[in-house]
Amino acid sequence: MAFTDDKSSGSNHASTESASASMGEIRLKTAAPVNLAPASTAPFTAAQVCKAAISGMFGREVNTIKTVKANPAGVFKISYHRPPDGNQYSFDCKLSGNNVIWTESGQSSDRWNGSGIVDFNVEFSIKNAILMITEVYTSSEDIAHRFTMKDFR
Repeated sequence: MAFTDDKSSGSNHASTESASASMGEIRLKTAAPVNLAPASTAPFTAAQVCKAAISGMFGREVNTIKTVKANPAGVFKISYHRPPDGNQYSFDCKLSGNNVIWTESGQSSDRWNGSGIVDFNVEFSIKNAILMITEVYTSSEDIAHRFTMKDFR
């Protein structure tokens, strides 16, 4: 798996525009909408997009992350085991438009509910069989993670 930092900050979409509220120099984002039909993920699956998002955000190899089949609402259970301390981490993940919506399993958050203010939103795009997961920030540079189908084998 290859991680790359994409330092372009012009990739904001209408669904992730900055909130007008600010705290000093720190600008925050409104949470992405959570009930849109998912954008196409081909040639990847929605589960692979969720795995890639968790992999990128938490610095785990994508092939070490487990996915439980989506429930009828399209929510995947994504988990990984961290060997150094033996801790297990679990997340709920779904797609809404080109947004990856996630939360710790069993938790609720503004990001998961699509309301309020968040530090960043997570978006995905696919071009030429390359999956890009982008953490879209307002007050700092975006961070992009790049995946190919090879990474999921």
